[in-house]
Amino acid sequence: MQIELSYFPDTDSEEEDVIEASDQEESDAPPSDYQQKLQRSIAEEKLKTELFSNISHEFKTPINIILSSIDLLKLKLQMDNPAHYEESYAQYLHYTEQNCYKLLRLVSDLLDSTKLEHRSLQLLTSQCEIKSFIQNTLRCTETFAESSGIEIHFNTDIEGPCYLNCDRDRVDRILLNLLSNSIKHTPRGGTVSITLTQDPDYVYISVRDTGDGIPKAFLPYIFDKFQTCSDNFIKKSDGTGLGLSIAKGLVELHQGIITAESAPGEGATFTFSLSRHLPHSMSSPLSQFCENENTLLHPLPISEIGYFDLPCE
Repeated sequence: MQIELSYFPDTDSEEEDVIEASDQEESDAPPSDYQQKLQRSIAEEKLKTELFSNISHEFKTPINIILSSIDLLKLKLQMDNPAHYEESYAQYLHYTEQNCYKLLRLVSDLLDSTKLEHRSLQLLTSQCEIKSFIQNTLRCTETFAESSGIEIHFNTDIEGPCYLNCDRDRVDRILLNLLSNSIKHTPRGGTVSITLTQDPDYVYISVRDTGDGIPKAFLPYIFDKFQTCSDNFIKKSDGTGLGLSIAKGLVELHQGIITAESAPGEGATFTFSLSRHLPHSMSSPLSQFCENENTLLHPLPISEIGYFDLPCE
């Protein structure tokens, strides 16, 4: 057996101490069965993730082509004979379009969930005046809220502008998800309130509704993926079971936390924080596009963005 010794001089003494010894034969030994299985498992998991991501991307391409074709078809039919279009085609094209959006939403959820799980989703931050940003987002929900008979209120005690670096597209998605959930689970005549506060390190955004509320036993698992509520809580939307899990991951990327408070019949309050100390990302075409305060990146209609993560039985 060959033993390799390594010596390093002691700065306080002329003597040299032996501080490391390694068994040459042991280092050359083949990996154990456990190590081989672990390496194989890691490689398979990596391959599965890459394959899953690639397939999800491939799904998005034909869906987007279908949506573009639907838009062109609607335009042509409306131009040729508007009355006949409304009578014979509008409803069916609407069904087709909405289901394409649902497929696109599902694929986007799966992609983002995978990226968050493997910590490969990167933020693209730019300076944002958060008060006007929230107000712009609320404008996108007005039609949806009015059609549901819901009033939306925005409250803040912040005087003047409130700036921070954030990924506008991701924060927009967090807020729209919570707003859409609240609207969908609030009866007609109810209200949804958005409150903005701050301290030197964080801004805090709360979304409170006067809706059904969440079962107490399920509340601790509200941000878990694919959780199932066995209570008699009525599911009013066909969510993917990933929305709040993704929202939690996006909030944590902003070095914040998200919480939920609720009781059945008493509505629900979701509050998330965003750090005010995130660095500004390097400039890119997307970040330049987002510099406009009135620009919001909505890949889906507001009625299709919110996916309530209570896939009840």
